[in-house]
Amino acid sequence: MDPELPPLRDPLGEEWVGIRLTNPVTEEEIEILEVDPDDEPFVRGRLRVTAGGTGPPLHVHPRHEEWFSVESGRLTVHREGKRRSLGEGERITIPPGIVHGFENPGDSPVVFTGGLRPRSRITHVLSTLFGQAWEGQVREDGSPRFLQAMVFAREMKDEICLASPSYPIQWLLWTLFAPLGRGLGYRATYDRYLRPGFWERTARRFHRDRGA
Repeated sequence: MDPELPPLRDPLGEEWVGIRLTNPVTEEEIEILEVDPDDEPFVRGRLRVTAGGTGPPLHVHPRHEEWFSVESGRLTVHREGKRRSLGEGERITIPPGIVHGFENPGDSPVVFTGGLRPRSRITHVLSTLFGQAWEGQVREDGSPRFLQAMVFAREMKDEICLASPSYPIQWLLWTLFAPLGRGLGYRATYDRYLRPGFWERTARRFHRDRGA
């Protein structure tokens, strides 16, 4: 780390408002809109999912409530095996512990706001996954490689868990393989991804590459 950079705060704070996290593999874009540190802390962002795009695999937030509110286009939300199509102005709330995911099966982009309460390390989660996509360290679908995934999953288990395989199997996998991954230099996240400057640079490149 550059010794002149200030130390990081955890959780990340209001300096992230206005930052755009971009993913060159999935073409997702997330603008951080609000980081509220007060009585009922939360983080809120605006997400853009390209036509035919999907969010993360079906997953669970063990301790956090999540919500989606559509601004334009149609968003398909999966919740406990059921599908719901949301249009402009419609909203859905996902309680903690509920399996869910989202996708955009349509022919045009969908834009929606989303948030988590209480405020979580979701910025760490997204910056790791998207940052590694920028550096070519992910699979074709944008997911992390195996040992990286094990280190990440173990560290972030209170933030997000996959719906499949079952939690006991996930626990066994990361218990066995996360120490190996850490021994080889993998980390749950990386300092460079948690600096707004990294995302300011990649956002400019993201839009330049797409002619926007």
